[in-house]
Amino acid sequence: MFVTRVAGLITDKVGGGRLMALGIAALSTVFVTYGSTEGPQQFVDGLHPAVWVGVAVVFFGALCALCIPRRPRPADEQARARTPGGGTPPGFLHLRPLSPPSPLSPR
Repeated sequence: MFVTRVAGLITDKVGGGRLMALGIAALSTVFVTYGSTEGPQQFVDGLHPAVWVGVAVVFFGALCALCIPRRPRPADEQARARTPGGGTPPGFLHLRPLSPPSPLSPR
């Protein structure tokens, strides 16, 4: 089948592996269920739901990625403990906030 050969070609060149081939197979199944390649309108009729299924999968993956808790790396904690300012790593310029000039200081 044509889709199998294309999926194998893409996974070999991109390096997505079996998961990418599974995604291509699932989207091509949605495409074939709702449309075909016999005419322009049939192609669009199949492509439209396949694209929306792909959008839903990507959106779900993004939501899952946002739910991953972020933990500080041990290297960041050690760098903060070693610096005298407490938060500026070595090699970075630590700027203090400027205080307003006193009225008695010379200009």
